[in-house]
Amino acid sequence: MESSQPPPSISQSRPPKHKRVKLFVPDNDNEISIQQPLPPQPPSLTPEYDFYCRCGSREHGDLQEESEVAIQCNNCERWSHVACQRDGRASNLAKKEPFYCDTPDCAPYSDRVFLAQIRRPECTNSFTMYRPGKGALARHGKYWYPVRIKSCRQLGGKITLYTVKWWRHCSFKLDTQPPLEVGEGDLVDALYGDHKRRRMIRLGRWTHAHEVPQHEDVIANFRHIPYSVNIDEALAPHSQLLTNILEQPDPAKMRNTVPVLGYLADLSEKTGRKQTTVPYCGDLSLTDCAQIANWVYHHIPGASKQIVNWLNCATYAHACTIVIAKRKKNRLQEMAENILAEPNAILQAAWLDLQLSCDMSAMDVDVDLECLGILEQRMFELSLAAGAAGNEQWGKDAGTHQDRWNPYEGLPEHWNHGDRDPYAPEFEGELDVRGFHIHSGRLH
Repeated sequence: MESSQPPPSISQSRPPKHKRVKLFVPDNDNEISIQQPLPPQPPSLTPEYDFYCRCGSREHGDLQEESEVAIQCNNCERWSHVACQRDGRASNLAKKEPFYCDTPDCAPYSDRVFLAQIRRPECTNSFTMYRPGKGALARHGKYWYPVRIKSCRQLGGKITLYTVKWWRHCSFKLDTQPPLEVGEGDLVDALYGDHKRRRMIRLGRWTHAHEVPQHEDVIANFRHIPYSVNIDEALAPHSQLLTNILEQPDPAKMRNTVPVLGYLADLSEKTGRKQTTVPYCGDLSLTDCAQIANWVYHHIPGASKQIVNWLNCATYAHACTIVIAKRKKNRLQEMAENILAEPNAILQAAWLDLQLSCDMSAMDVDVDLECLGILEQRMFELSLAAGAAGNEQWGKDAGTHQDRWNPYEGLPEHWNHGDRDPYAPEFEGELDVRGFHIHSGRLH
């Protein structure tokens, strides 16, 4: 059995890129080990460690759960969440198989998930089906809802618990809260080709992936994206200054301590009209930006009632500058010493970085939406490969779905491959209906 080495300090060379480790997860007073094909976790938390996940996380302070696991790209050497990689691909690597992240300059070949080629898995091993990053259905009450699997742990014997993230647009009953962990008995995959088990499952109501806007305005919905501990630690010491910027901005007195005010004053003088909007966010992700806005909204007096006066304006821009200054402190210190000789040089360097750094947020992916889309196509595909299970079999023997929801209504047309005989008997021993001209569901 293989095991991970103790994480090195940030000053040491990068660890070897092992792809199989023994993951230790504390369970009360016991320490349980699980042999899983998972990559090593990054070194001890530090703002300077290069963490860049496709979900929008830019620092591994976002690894707030002990069960979270990260993986390092063999090319760019950045770390990212295992559970955020497409269709669980990072948790299913062979022992010496390299991992390449999804940035365009890292993937040496196209490894996109071709949903049209999906077939029922030959292996029914639970780890194969329920590995981190995969989509699944989890039971909550009498209905089943979509989740993204984040990690798993073993409680001794054969009892396994899976940490899951429930799809954000599930219609749970108002007085119920779904658990963060579910047992293997309350979890199923898409049951591709398995019409008997599909018929026994009643689906809870949720919003389909194709019904959600592909690029939701994350910033506009910042109130629903809680800020992280790292954001709070960066901004809390500057709450009074941020309040002053919102209430009584004075470019003449605050130019050195608040670089953005000097920028706006110079721009206003150049254009001949007052400028308040700041178009820069550097390489902060959309998630970062939303978390910063959420912090300002909750901690700066009056911010909740005058969002238009600070969002994408001086208060918000300076908050972004502060986060950059803390996150890239060592790097900016070197820049400040070599280039800038003015007071508050690190803040000035952070403001310069905010203006010049490439905006990488365009590459951020809604990993939950992506995961649901893959799961739903497997669930509702109508094709020769899917067989009888693809012909609207969910819940046939169990009863109606939640609120009499019809999960097949409005599904994408390309999920019907058109290669299956619509009149073929669904099950062995059933009457061939082609002579009776019976049509139903999507087989019209």
